Parts: sequence; C-alpha cells; structure tokens
Amino acid sequence: MGVGSPDDLVRAVGFGFDMFDCVLPTRIARKDLYLQIMED
Repeated sequence: MGVGSPDDLVRAVGFGFDMFDCVLPTRIARKDLYLQIMED
C-alpha cells in the first residue's frame, strides 16, 4: 500500500517484504511496457 514506483518495490524487498498487493505491474503491462532491474 502506498508503493508508487519500481524503486519503491525494490527498496521494500531490501527491507524484507516479500508479498505485495500492487496493481503497478498490470497497469504498466496494459501499455505494452515492462519493468527491468539494471545491475550496477
């Protein structure tokens, strides 16, 4: 709840969260886009 960006999702995983109720991935997919994590 309140997760607003892909960076927020990654940050939450870093804090130990492992379950999300989030519409962000499906909203992005409807526009033929996808999320990709870039490694440093």
